[in-house]
Amino acid sequence: MPQSSRLARATPRAAPRTSPGTADGPRLNLPRLIVSDLDGTLLPESKELTPYTQQVFAELQARGVRVGLATGKFLHLTAPYGEALGEHTALIALDGARVGHVRGNGHRVSGIRADRVLEVLERYQDAAHNLFLDSGNDELVLRHRDEDFPHVIRHWATQRRRVDDLRGHVVGASGIVALYGEQQVMREIAHTAAYDYPDVKVSYFDTMLYGGGRVTFQPGGVTKATGLGWLREQLGVAAEETMVFGDWYNDIPLFQAGCVNVAMDNAVPEVRALARHGTAEDCEHDGVARFLAGHFLDN
Repeated sequence: MPQSSRLARATPRAAPRTSPGTADGPRLNLPRLIVSDLDGTLLPESKELTPYTQQVFAELQARGVRVGLATGKFLHLTAPYGEALGEHTALIALDGARVGHVRGNGHRVSGIRADRVLEVLERYQDAAHNLFLDSGNDELVLRHRDEDFPHVIRHWATQRRRVDDLRGHVVGASGIVALYGEQQVMREIAHTAAYDYPDVKVSYFDTMLYGGGRVTFQPGGVTKATGLGWLREQLGVAAEETMVFGDWYNDIPLFQAGCVNVAMDNAVPEVRALARHGTAEDCEHDGVARFLAGHFLDN
């Protein structure tokens, strides 16, 4: 997998600060690296970082803490949030398929190889489904029947275009291919595809916004946790020195990576069950920032 020069090493570690404990949980050591999911975790429904969240992260970085974002979004849509948190913010995008840095001094690209993507498209392109994919060039290319579909997937990417045939727009290893349609049809596709493409991670989700089902094809063995593992190696930070925040199913691998994990108050039960700690507030009320401030800044 292509890889450029290593990321800048983390700021030399100062003596660890220990929190006295808060209503959110027992005392904690100040982490060297904090990585947060975006939607449903760091971001409220407005999809904008609040001034309070930015202030808390700025204060933590001033104390030598490195920060990162881990999301299912495309890399180009993740980068502006990273820029808002600071030029040294690390970026884990497309659920670990793209790992980089706001200033671009290090990256890792994982993906489904182009010939396999074309196999999948050949099989499902002509069916009555809405589809989109990562072209391999950080661009979302979509083919849809329903006119409201672009609104449903607006949170994935801003660099996107509509085409009649996706097969002519695969230019490299893809981080994701997604099909949307009737729930039972999508479940059947997911079940069959999981056997037919063992080298690809095939997942099924009910889609609350769309009212149907979604099947995703992603690089096998690639998760937010593998992206985080690569990032920690570049920064020289151990798992126990890393704190992660999440709320959704794609955050489960993060919570199984041996880090200090914190579930959002609005997290799904499966994530909460794996969490060592939990926020007292949800994503609409600066849950991540208030947890961090309560443990490391306010005492």
